[in-house]
Amino acid sequence: MTPATTTLRPDSTPDTDTGDVISRPATPADKFPAPFANEYAARASNGGANPPDLSVIARSRSGANGSGADYLYTYLRSFYRDETRPTGWNNRVFPNVGMPHVLWELQGTQRAVFEDEKGEGEQVEHVFKGLKLETPGTRSPADYNADVADLVAYLQWMSEPAQNFRVQLGVWVLIFLAIFWVICWRLNAAYWKDVK
Repeated sequence: MTPATTTLRPDSTPDTDTGDVISRPATPADKFPAPFANEYAARASNGGANPPDLSVIARSRSGANGSGADYLYTYLRSFYRDETRPTGWNNRVFPNVGMPHVLWELQGTQRAVFEDEKGEGEQVEHVFKGLKLETPGTRSPADYNADVADLVAYLQWMSEPAQNFRVQLGVWVLIFLAIFWVICWRLNAAYWKDVK
């Protein structure tokens, strides 16, 4: 068993004699324990805002430009150092984000590269040119990208675990409807063959 499944978890039913919470071995079917004691502790550790549930983002950000998984993959790779922000991090996908870069030790530190370019008239525009890796992390860029892809795939699955079953069921429903349509078409031909 993995260490996560061998730890003791409190059960939801108290002991009827003592009123103490019953502890039992954890199982793979258990929900993940909350990382914070309550909502106020979560807000305090995240600069006053609730930490985002990225599994919900994976499901809600899908649109014409791609799936929510595409958005999350780019989001988790686009953090860069910005000392002007309270967390010390900013993001190209979600500017002025309140979430710190929790994977920075794996990715390393990046800096945003901006250049001033002349715009219309005499205006000078501050144009983003890319992200430059300043300090390498514990993972190579290819390994970090693979890790983020795995994490995003997991978050996508967590956002809707029944999705695979729904897709499989949908295929069988379409096959049934196609067979039923053929039967109805032939029955219609048999009923109307004598009517001219």
